[in-house]
Amino acid sequence: MGQFREDLYDRLNVFEVLLPTLRERRDDLPLLIEHLLQRLQSDREVSLLQAALHCLQQYAFPGNVRELRNIVERALLMCDGDTILPEHLPKKCCVDSSRPTTGPREDIQSLDAVEQDHLRRALALRTGNRSSLASKLGISERVLYRKIAALKNAGDRNLKSNCRILK
Repeated sequence: MGQFREDLYDRLNVFEVLLPTLRERRDDLPLLIEHLLQRLQSDREVSLLQAALHCLQQYAFPGNVRELRNIVERALLMCDGDTILPEHLPKKCCVDSSRPTTGPREDIQSLDAVEQDHLRRALALRTGNRSSLASKLGISERVLYRKIAALKNAGDRNLKSNCRILK
């Protein structure tokens, strides 16, 4: 048990059909979700908020369409009103899109933008003074000062409160 007979597989595999995974067909998500909502909802008309759709479009769906169906069904159960919001989806679906992901991304950021994002996170998580942060980042204290000044000049308003200790 647990093994598929090789001869039976050869008989059934006359015409091989290759289906792309759901993560390769993200454009089909709105249609699939609409179909699932029509099929799963009983007496109420429920729609999906654009922000919730955006969350689902960022998710990789390792469980493919079956996982999408389970997520939509769960969201219908969690939703009290007539709109599915991002908070009705599992947390694994709603990762912060500003954080780097381990999977492939459709957009490519410049190295400067990636460096600035990393510096903002380092400043938010920092402990200690400017020299210890520079040491952890592998740069000199002078370079760190210049990079912080560049962020401030770029108009990063949140940075002012993060940099009070670093002065």
